[in-house]
Amino acid sequence: MVGINSCLLLSILSLFIFPVSAASVRMINDGPFPLSATVLSATGQVMGRQAIQPQQQVLWQNSNIDVNGISQSPFTVIFYCTTGEVYGTITGVQTGAMVTASQATGPRFCKPKDDKKGKEEQEKSDLQYQPHPINPDQWQKQDRF
Repeated sequence: MVGINSCLLLSILSLFIFPVSAASVRMINDGPFPLSATVLSATGQVMGRQAIQPQQQVLWQNSNIDVNGISQSPFTVIFYCTTGEVYGTITGVQTGAMVTASQATGPRFCKPKDDKKGKEEQEKSDLQYQPHPINPDQWQKQDRF
């Protein structure tokens, strides 16, 4: 019992003696669109990117956050649509914070992709339900009674 307590105390004290210089931000896509999130440092440097599906959460982490005593936080998280336009932006994000796409400032909407291929397939599928032309030879060969 004493050994477990002393190990626990030693590990807690080691956190103060040897601080861990890491940053993390939990990002949640609580919207209906697939998004990607870019984390920017306080100086505008891209710290990381992460794809997030609807109703999914991810944890962004960076272990090299406090290099040369320069603070990289607060962070800015920019959510992008799959088409590349900005979904929304959250500024002033501290290390260890949780952000959601619905908190972002911006349009918070993604336009559907304008895909010509998808339109052509839709037009083809509409054509398959139209009546087929009748060949006059079919009438002659067909028994009408």
